[in-house]
Amino acid sequence: MGGLKEQRQKLGISIKEAAVKTKIRACYLQAIEDEEFEKLPVEVYARGYIKEYARFLDVSCSEALAAYEYYLDEKKQGSKKQANEISGEPNKECASTVIPPPAVIPPSAVIPPSNEILAQPISLKKSKEEMPVSFILRFANNKTFWQKSLYIALPAITVVLVYFLLLPGKGNINNITKDVKTDEQIGLRAEHQQYIQKKAEDLAAKTGASAIHSKKENYRLEVTATDTVWLKIVIDDSEIRDVLLNPGEKVNYTARQSFSMVIGNAGGVELKFNDKEIGSLGDKGQVVRLILPEKSAVQ
Repeated sequence: MGGLKEQRQKLGISIKEAAVKTKIRACYLQAIEDEEFEKLPVEVYARGYIKEYARFLDVSCSEALAAYEYYLDEKKQGSKKQANEISGEPNKECASTVIPPPAVIPPSAVIPPSNEILAQPISLKKSKEEMPVSFILRFANNKTFWQKSLYIALPAITVVLVYFLLLPGKGNINNITKDVKTDEQIGLRAEHQQYIQKKAEDLAAKTGASAIHSKKENYRLEVTATDTVWLKIVIDDSEIRDVLLNPGEKVNYTARQSFSMVIGNAGGVELKFNDKEIGSLGDKGQVVRLILPEKSAVQ
């Protein structure tokens, strides 16, 4: 996009300065100027970046998007061509080839079946009674199996017996001991609670006023996507969030001072600021800049 680059140089603005003003990465701006669109993110992001950059340089958005639209068309045609090459067309030589009919075997070459073989029926299934009986007898005669089973079962049975015979009685004794409280213990506990309560009241009286003044109000922002939308959110002029939301997705943010946003699809997003809904921000596909709590939209 030579027009964008020439306009930027004409205005005497560097790539880094443009990145700070538009809040778009310098590598993306360089790729837009050099028409290296394969370095840009997904289509929704790329369109928003190009429109925002064109508005910043006071260049027509349609002219700025022309090269990107041509790139998308070439990319789609290349994908279709590759798909056709993978699917392929039928080979004319193979299609014209006639498959000869199978050879006919003369009756004299067929070997007649033997009467002895046919006389013996082949049984593919075992008797329903034979399988369970053989299975049980095999384990009944396996001494090693029973020995291992006894080694495992005896300790387990011992533990269960000890648990049911000894543990319940011990538990009852502990419960009775815990329920017995002397008047002296009750009195000490009451005095201790009064002492703690008095200390807490003194501390609250000393630090209550300063704590109220030091508490800062937090702003809450809720973003709900009704269409595919990209957003760049700057929180308190320091933290930058770059997100892409699909329809139905929702994100929440908090700030102490302000939110500064660039919305790539104003018609595909709903905002709530401190649990209050904000009205329509613009049309579908429109890029909008918004600052909260001071609401001001720049198209």
